[in-house]
Amino acid sequence: MRVTPPILLSVVLAVAGCERPFVDPTPPQIEVVSPNLDEVQGEPTLRLELRVTSFRTVDRVELDDEALALNPSTGLYEATRSLVEGLNAFRLVAVDIEGTELVDTLYAFHFPGVTSLLTAAVLPSPLANHAATRLPDGRVLLL
Repeated sequence: MRVTPPILLSVVLAVAGCERPFVDPTPPQIEVVSPNLDEVQGEPTLRLELRVTSFRTVDRVELDDEALALNPSTGLYEATRSLVEGLNAFRLVAVDIEGTELVDTLYAFHFPGVTSLLTAAVLPSPLANHAATRLPDGRVLLL
C-alpha cells in the first residue's frame, strides 16, 4: 500500500495537534460572598467568605501568602483578618491544578465608630480638585 503525501501530512498534523491543550488557560474566578466590601466596615475584624470557581480543580487559595481552608459544608473559602483604621489591602491568589493563577487585591475600608454600614455614593459625573477634612467628632467632610 502506497501512502500519498497529503494523507501522510494529515496524519502528522493530527498527531502533532494532540499535544495542544484543548482548553485555553483561563484563571480561576473569585467572588466575595461576604461581607460587601463596597461598604465601610465598622467592626475591627473582617470575616471573609470567598467563592472560587475554575474550569479545572482549584489547587489552592491564599490571602496574604496564607493558605485558606475550604469549608466543605458551604463550599466557600474562609478567612478572618484584623482591620486597621482606614484602607486595608489584602493580596489574594487562586491557582488551579494546572498552575494557572489569578492574583487580585481586596480592599476593605474600616472606620471605627460607624454604627451602621455606609455605602459609597454614586456620583452622576466625575469630580476633581476635591478636599477631605476630618471633623472634631471623627467624621470626614468632602468638599
